[in-house]
Amino acid sequence: MLLFETGQKLLFLGDSVCEAGRSPQLPLGDGYARITDALLRAVYPQRKIVVQNLAARDSAISDFDGYHVSGADHVAVLIGADEIRHAFKEGFDPDPALYGDRLRAFVDRDPQQSGDIILMTPFCLHPDPEDAVRRAVEEYRREVLDVAAEYMLTAVDLQTAFDRYMLHRHPLSLSDDLFCPDITGHFIIARALLSEAGFSFEGDVSQPDGLTSIPF
Repeated sequence: MLLFETGQKLLFLGDSVCEAGRSPQLPLGDGYARITDALLRAVYPQRKIVVQNLAARDSAISDFDGYHVSGADHVAVLIGADEIRHAFKEGFDPDPALYGDRLRAFVDRDPQQSGDIILMTPFCLHPDPEDAVRRAVEEYRREVLDVAAEYMLTAVDLQTAFDRYMLHRHPLSLSDDLFCPDITGHFIIARALLSEAGFSFEGDVSQPDGLTSIPF
C-alpha cells in the first residue's frame, strides 16, 4: 500500500544532494526528487500527488529552523553530507551527537506532523569503512536510524542501498566527489525511498484496466 494518498503533498528537504540543480526553471532539481515525482505521476496518476523540493546547497540540519512544513503531508529529509564535507575541509571533526539533537528538535517542532516525516540516512560512496569521512557518515547514519526508531518514523537506509551497488561497481561510476551522485545514484535514492513508501509498479491494482472516459 502506497504511503502517499490522493491529493497529498510530498516535500523534500535537504542539502546539495537533494537540491540537484534546483532552479525556477527546474523546481524539483534534476535528481531523486524529480525522479520520484515522475514515477508517482506515471504509475499512480489518479492520486495526483504533489511533490515539492525546498532543498538548498550547503544546508545543515541547523538551517531547518527557518523551514515551514506544516502544509506538507509527508516530509522526506536527507541532510548531513554537506556539513560533514565542510567540517573536514575546515579542519575539525563533525559532531554526530549535535546533529542527532538538532534532528530531534526538527521532529519535535511540529508533533502533529512528526508521524509523516521520512528520514533518509546520509551516505558516502567511499568503500573503505576505515576512511575517516566514511566513519563520520556512519555515525550520522546511526543518529538518523536512532531518531527514526525513537519517533517511529519511516527510515530509508541509503548507505546500505549504495553499498549493494558498490559490491559490483566502483563508486567513481556514480560520483566524482564520492558524495553527489550522478543520475544512476539518484535513481538508487528514489528507488530506496519509494520501496519504503510501498511503491509498486503495478500501481493501484484495483483500478479498472480499461477507460471509458478521461476525467480532468
